[in-house]
Amino acid sequence: VYDLVESTTLLTFVDDELSPGITDTYLVKAYRTVDSTKVESNASASVSGKPIPTTVTGFKVTMPGISFIDLAWNTVNGATGYEVLRSSSSTGTFVTVGTITDATTFKNTGLSFNVTYYYKVRAYTLVNATKVYSLTTAALAVRTAPSPVTLTVTNTNSKTNVLSWPVITGATGYQIYYSKGTSTYYTLLKTVTTATYTHTSLTLDATYNYKVRAYKLVGSTAIYGAYSTVKSAQVQYSASELLGLVSTQLTTAISKISNQAEKDILIKIKAAMDARRLDPNYDYIAKAEEAKVLFRALTSNQKTHLMLTIIVYINTDYLLRLNELLPIN
Repeated sequence: VYDLVESTTLLTFVDDELSPGITDTYLVKAYRTVDSTKVESNASASVSGKPIPTTVTGFKVTMPGISFIDLAWNTVNGATGYEVLRSSSSTGTFVTVGTITDATTFKNTGLSFNVTYYYKVRAYTLVNATKVYSLTTAALAVRTAPSPVTLTVTNTNSKTNVLSWPVITGATGYQIYYSKGTSTYYTLLKTVTTATYTHTSLTLDATYNYKVRAYKLVGSTAIYGAYSTVKSAQVQYSASELLGLVSTQLTTAISKISNQAEKDILIKIKAAMDARRLDPNYDYIAKAEEAKVLFRALTSNQKTHLMLTIIVYINTDYLLRLNELLPIN
């Protein structure tokens, strides 16, 4: 006995209220309405179908390693679990290497180094204790290799950047590459065997970009992992260097001012900066307050002229950065 499931004017029909693994049989009749009465054709030949879980999507490698491969995929609604299958070739026999019921990730461990493995995944649902499988995904080829480095770069002081990363287990060493500014051309900086490197003698105010990759030797051949995400750091001036730069610019500004009251303020500021540069314990804040008192005593025109002179001859970016290092309220 067939139940009516749909009456439609279309030439297609989707039944989306089925249970996986249960066979349903369908037939179709055409009809025409004559005087409000349906006149039906003979039924078509019957067709049967058994619904299965949706094919997994988003199947990808999240992390290759020297002896492991991490895989992940998207959730299939209604699935009880997933099976990961592996083969040594794209056309070979795929064998189940993992059954997962509480996640959409899988780590395949105990693998051989520098070998390509092929993976598929399929979802399943249980029907009366029997697994009903989705179609398998296309084969995903993955080669075991050193894992990508998670790089951190810090400008610790003037002209020095420190690079560090977690140790890649089993790696022989690491190659460090860098570029400068906006250049996309990377030069090999150093090959190291530890998970840190200090890059010195850098150009002040320049930006350095770094990427690192691990490698493992097989005989005399290096097998490389993927590069890290590029990390950048700008080489910052130290307080002493900024004080020296601003002091030099103050000398020029002083020479351009004829009004002695204005000149005295800049002379006092320059003297305080020079003293602070030579002695980190020098009370530059007190001297800055003295300069403020002199500034308040100026006329409006003198104040305007002095500020314009500072804007013209003093790099305001230097002043802002200096105030971050040596704040003056």
